[in-house]
Amino acid sequence: MLPTSDRAVYSLPTRHANIVISQGALDALSRDELIAVLSHERAHIRQRHHALLGALHSLRGVLGWVPLIAAAALAVATYAEMAADDVARRASSIRALAGALLALSGPGSSAVPGTPALALHGAQTGTSWRARRLAAAPTPPSGWCVA
Repeated sequence: MLPTSDRAVYSLPTRHANIVISQGALDALSRDELIAVLSHERAHIRQRHHALLGALHSLRGVLGWVPLIAAAALAVATYAEMAADDVARRASSIRALAGALLALSGPGSSAVPGTPALALHGAQTGTSWRARRLAAAPTPPSGWCVA
């Protein structure tokens, strides 16, 4: 936990796959929102988004002059956030995840100094667009409906 009032949550590509959360984020999130955020970050870790984005970042360093390579890192980062959002909304709810996204992106949210370059966090990938995507998503059918 980071003892700062800035609101930040991100996962790190370490051997033990750590999730970093600031005191400001803990104070800003409800219990359901915190569950959604932690599910989101665990999805990044399980789906190895850090490795994929690290490889794309390296490739862009060598072949960044190729338009497709230059655009790939941002596009894949956006899709990684969407994939983690989908896992988190199934683990909690769309309302909790959208609320968490908005709480973490509002005034007072910022990249905490010293945040590693490969830390995955929503500030880089259009938080308001992601919240609108969640709000427009159809509610998944319940287990009873499927049965």
